[in-house]
Amino acid sequence: MDRDYEAAVDCWAKADALASRYSDWGDVRLNPYLCLLRFTAGKAAGTVGAPIPTEDQAISMHFSNHIAESNSPRGMERIHATPTRECFRIYDYDPGPLTLNIAKELPHLMVMSTGRCGTISLARLLNKGQYLTYHNCLLNSSVSLQTQMMAQMLSGNHESTTPEECWAATRAAEWIGAINEDRPLALVCHRDTIWAPTFAKIHPLSKFIYLHRDPVKVFESFYTKNQWNDQQLHPFYYTFPFQWHIDKMDLPATLAWYIKFTENYCRAFGETMGDRFYEISADQLFEMDPFEVELLYEFAGLDLNFAEVQGHFDTPHNAKIHKRDDTNLEAGREAFLKAYDSL
Repeated sequence: MDRDYEAAVDCWAKADALASRYSDWGDVRLNPYLCLLRFTAGKAAGTVGAPIPTEDQAISMHFSNHIAESNSPRGMERIHATPTRECFRIYDYDPGPLTLNIAKELPHLMVMSTGRCGTISLARLLNKGQYLTYHNCLLNSSVSLQTQMMAQMLSGNHESTTPEECWAATRAAEWIGAINEDRPLALVCHRDTIWAPTFAKIHPLSKFIYLHRDPVKVFESFYTKNQWNDQQLHPFYYTFPFQWHIDKMDLPATLAWYIKFTENYCRAFGETMGDRFYEISADQLFEMDPFEVELLYEFAGLDLNFAEVQGHFDTPHNAKIHKRDDTNLEAGREAFLKAYDSL
């Protein structure tokens, strides 16, 4: 296939100029030649810029669905919430050409989570140290690709590598830029959790933290602060060749499924990763528990002093208290617990 690289760079440059309008929010920078390396082999200097979100501002975009959602689940199987280590043990993805632009292997870090459990706080801490850290990346894969990856992982059907290739394109400029600066990359976006097996295959020195919090607190944060949206992982029906249909349930039941699925997915993945994986309790970090802080400090290999790491969690980050609305919380919590306990 003929590709017009000059036209692509010109389009990235125009997008970069548009992004610069939001410079008062932070360092928003696409870096056209580096972005070109999302899709081809070559060399480009610098990094891409995506500021860590504030309580009210986040800059990112999602691609449209690769495959449109089907109108009906007829003839499809419903995804379950209990992935096992076997799902990850048999995953044998070969990144192949994706490694051509990786000039040096570094101990990159991915933080897996549900979100609403201190990811922005952790991202800001990591960014103080040696890591080039991203929370919301500028480009993000579509819901259909996330859904296809889920279906393929749980079914063991890996005939298509489209999900992995498309997701890698949304992160390649970020890890090439990190290598350019000789700094490990830290991805602290909960929407990347589903892609952890792919990241592990592409970057053999990478490490993973499963950052978790009391499920009820996670539910309450999503539910009362209006933080749930249709870009999150949902329960769904699927079949191959890949087609999908979201199982539309009420919000408490959807959140129960999502939180339980994430717990099971992360822990099953972790069982196959040995010393490349560790669980960290956000609840204990928020309490500045010295044992939990030390686990984080040692596992991430932070080049900060321990007192600075521990003191970082004395101040809430992204609490969104001003967005909290406890209307119907009691009934919602009861419905959540009922659904969560049934899974």
